[in-house]
Amino acid sequence: MSINTADVQAVLKPSIKRIAWTFGIAVSLLVIININLIVLQATSNTILAQSDVQESIITQLQTWTSSPILNLAILVIFWVCIGLIAYSVIYAIYSLATEAQNEVVVEEEYVNRGETKKRLKGSAYALGIIAGMIILGLISLRILVPLWNSWFENFILGIRSTPITAILYLFASLLGLAINVYLFEILINWSLYLE
Repeated sequence: MSINTADVQAVLKPSIKRIAWTFGIAVSLLVIININLIVLQATSNTILAQSDVQESIITQLQTWTSSPILNLAILVIFWVCIGLIAYSVIYAIYSLATEAQNEVVVEEEYVNRGETKKRLKGSAYALGIIAGMIILGLISLRILVPLWNSWFENFILGIRSTPITAILYLFASLLGLAINVYLFEILINWSLYLE
């Protein structure tokens, strides 16, 4: 397995579509993580911030969610999701076992199997990519994502008082998380390319 510059460019070269998807994922993640803070900030100094209105909304939500049909639908959706996850895990284990069995058959039954160095090189690349994903995932979860999230929180909390600083926080958090997502995407693309 040899990697040339065309392969590297195919994986690393960002297109407009990839950049848009990366920033879309970054925005979505930050909004989902901070939806409570966004709603709280958006509704402050409005009629929705008054306690009697909030109690009315809460009672209306409680009566709406007490519906037995809705509870049954949520229960069915939950178990369908659990079943899909279990099926995916079992299918992945089955695929790995089948792939390992096919490799054993190829190693034992065929004479012209190719060079051992090429196969080992591909395995080394795959192992390096997996190690890179694990290291990037740990660094992201422990350091980077909390940093991007805190900058996004500073944007949400400071948009009314200091808008210029808040916008700088927004750009920094979006750019940081987009780069983080892009690095994961590069590693995933490399793993798919090496298959």
